[in-house]
Amino acid sequence: MIFLVRLVQSLHLLPLCSRNSNVSSRLSVILFIGTALLVVSCSPLDEAHPGSQWNSADLQIISPYNESISAGDFIAGYVRNARSDIQIRFDLLDVGTYPSSDFLIALDTEPGGTTQLPVEGVADIEWDTLLVLPAIGSPKSYSSSSFTDLTTQGYFTEGIQFRSDLIPRFTRIPWQDYILVSINRNAIQQNPAGFKIQAFSTDPESPVIKDSLGPFRTKSLSLEPAPVLLAFWNSFPAYSPAQSLRRWDGAHTGPFGERHGLSILLNNVKRFNVPVALLDLRNPFTFSALDYLNHMTIINELISQKLLILPDAVLGSPSYPVFPSGLPDWAIGQYLQDLRVISKEFNIPSSRILFSPVQLVDVTGNYSLIIGPDSQRSSSSTELHIPYPDQIPDEAQATPDGLPLSIRKILIDHALQINESSDSYPLLVLGGSLPDSTFADPTSAAATMSYIANHPWIKSLSETELRSLPDNIQPIILSGKTFASPAEEFSPSAALSNIPNPKENSSNPLISSIWATALSLYAPLPPESETLPSLRSNYSGKPGIDQAAASWSENPQPRLDCQTDPDQDGTPECILASKNQFAIFELDGGRLVAYYTIIESVIHQIIAPSSQFIVGFGDPSTWNLDAGEGSETFGIHGAFVDSSPPWDFYNVSITDEQLTFSTPNQNIIKTFSLLEDGIQVNFSSSEPISIQIPIAIDPWRRFSPDWREYIACQLEQTGFSCRLPDDSTVEIRSDSKISAHSFTDSYSNLNVPEDPNFNYLPGHYLPFPIVLLEMSEANTFSVLITSHP
Repeated sequence: MIFLVRLVQSLHLLPLCSRNSNVSSRLSVILFIGTALLVVSCSPLDEAHPGSQWNSADLQIISPYNESISAGDFIAGYVRNARSDIQIRFDLLDVGTYPSSDFLIALDTEPGGTTQLPVEGVADIEWDTLLVLPAIGSPKSYSSSSFTDLTTQGYFTEGIQFRSDLIPRFTRIPWQDYILVSINRNAIQQNPAGFKIQAFSTDPESPVIKDSLGPFRTKSLSLEPAPVLLAFWNSFPAYSPAQSLRRWDGAHTGPFGERHGLSILLNNVKRFNVPVALLDLRNPFTFSALDYLNHMTIINELISQKLLILPDAVLGSPSYPVFPSGLPDWAIGQYLQDLRVISKEFNIPSSRILFSPVQLVDVTGNYSLIIGPDSQRSSSSTELHIPYPDQIPDEAQATPDGLPLSIRKILIDHALQINESSDSYPLLVLGGSLPDSTFADPTSAAATMSYIANHPWIKSLSETELRSLPDNIQPIILSGKTFASPAEEFSPSAALSNIPNPKENSSNPLISSIWATALSLYAPLPPESETLPSLRSNYSGKPGIDQAAASWSENPQPRLDCQTDPDQDGTPECILASKNQFAIFELDGGRLVAYYTIIESVIHQIIAPSSQFIVGFGDPSTWNLDAGEGSETFGIHGAFVDSSPPWDFYNVSITDEQLTFSTPNQNIIKTFSLLEDGIQVNFSSSEPISIQIPIAIDPWRRFSPDWREYIACQLEQTGFSCRLPDDSTVEIRSDSKISAHSFTDSYSNLNVPEDPNFNYLPGHYLPFPIVLLEMSEANTFSVLITSHP
């Protein structure tokens, strides 16, 4: 085109028509330009930039691998026009770090030619041009005329003339295991129907052919790639700032002991445009933690780009397959319904794919695909079924060298099977438990995602493609191991099966809080100890405590007694209530386990134990399963706990609208009294002791976007205060010095990877959304908790 523009610009140099000039000469030039412009405008556009990514439309042939060799073994061939070049690419099973093969590429672009080769054997096409790409030395090209009546027993003999008008440009890409050769399009004849290619590999300067590919014709029908599903579970089990940071971008964790986390996987998904499925990320606890870290943005972005599959998900994991044991029959349906509501709040679109770590008898919802236990597949089922991958594969599926050789071979077999019109459609499922997966390791993830992205004969499936799979799908998971906690060891309290359905009383936030407390017993917490189900059984009566508060809130009335057992543990709890306050106590340890207040007709929770949010945070070796609610030794078991579990049962007396707890030897006495706007606590001990108060303001709010901003708490000179969303205030005052540790203490340190050498504040390790107040080494002190509009 530049040539034509310059030609037009040069017309002014032509002599104008004079008496002796022929007008036709000027017209001939114009006609020539017009014709040339027409030809250019009708010629096909270049398909690609020379450096652009290859795609499946460029793929011309897929070849079986050779078991006896790896370096020099052809597995795929591509051809494309790239501006002024023709680019020919060959994928090999292994190129090798160092040049270990010579390559010969025969091109049959016009009638005639020869089948003769400068090595042992002959070509299957009558080639016109031979490209020779040696391991050492410069690439060259030869015309078939150079080989007429010539026999060669060794490598090229002297006297064969190479083509000076066609010098191929040759590149080896060892980290992607392919070679690329570019030639000028004008150096060979091109037929609209394409031309034929055959490739050969030999050891350097050897006459023996190791492998060949083809022949195949360019511009052939496109081939279908081998499908693969990258599916992960335990994708982000995070219940504290420390755990959230570790699971997002942790230090010295993962299979290789390096940096590891969900962010590493997602950043490589975004970088290489390789879709993945995070099977259990659609989870209220997960959304809450991601929102706290301000990382929901990348989740939404990848979903909009069709790079992230988030199925509806039944709670739990294959390594903790307990849900919904012990819950009412409506539990699964209600949980999935709540997921849709919460997903909408976080701008997560709905899904017609369901992930269930347990076998479901009745599938609730309109799902076209279920990912679950392999045993759940049924010939009578109307949904497609894909098994989830094992927790830990026997062989790493992502490595610093890219996709392992064994997996490449499987995918090659699958691609050949699919393109041979097989009766079945194989689908390889990779992944597993993300904390155990090398796909969340920086080097391995980048190398493997890059390999998948740069090899169009492999296709990582998006949600649309996953749901469009044919009925004859044959899912294949690789061998591995899943270490599941024994579900039969989960023996939940009867209080759990009697919790109220949130659907029937959605206006009371305490009903939602009961539901959230119940669900926390089923939240995966990898690596799960075999005793985790038994441990959580000891805390499964906690929803009954919350339910007692919810029942009171429906008709607030004064109450002072120790006659009921809402958690059904066989020991009565004490309740101290007025028309605007509700406090509930456990006799073992004389503990205040929950405290609520009503401010201008709005109920708020102020105090909660850690078991309301997560159970099993501590070291399993320290658990004492015979200690009831004290089984998790390092849990926060309520307010005003004066010793470590197991606790003595306190004596209790009820006088003048106050509760008094005392140890059997009378060394410790605690008195609780309700005031008009708060609760007064007086504490007396024969020896200096330390106590804690776990503050958790309206914990049900943590399942809404930007929940961290709802409540502002601060330590003051005279105590501690929190301002609530309706501008009401909760204050804690004491004549003893108060120190505070909040889950928000490390918030400014969460936008960088975990640093094992950084001294994080103690609040970094508290469960969401606890603020822990401490009063240390005192014999006698008082605490006043008040609330104001």
